[in-house]
Amino acid sequence: AEFQFDRMGVFAYSPEEGTPSAEYADQVPDDVKAERVEMLMSIQREIAFEKNARMVGRTVDVLIDEIEDSVGGVGRTASDCPDIDQSVNVHGRGLRVGDLVPVRVEQVDGYDLVGSLQEK
Repeated sequence: AEFQFDRMGVFAYSPEEGTPSAEYADQVPDDVKAERVEMLMSIQREIAFEKNARMVGRTVDVLIDEIEDSVGGVGRTASDCPDIDQSVNVHGRGLRVGDLVPVRVEQVDGYDLVGSLQEK
């Protein structure tokens, strides 16, 4: 909460064969692990949604990854990892996969951004 990560993934510990920690007698119960993961991800979700809300009205460069008839295109910013981080739904015509285009962010849809293609 203090450092406000832009992106964060949280995974519960799982013992790996051959590691010293896998042999510890007092393993953390699975329900406690799940509770801790949810607590951390809940905090991060709020941070991510707040950061996304601040993006509304800004223009960002988006790399188009796929074309969807109902939207226009779907892509990502330079800080978004494909298939892991948020995506940007881009309304506009003439988009092609591989295009790097300016997009004005108009709204937030959870972790994702929605915007319109801007003229260069």
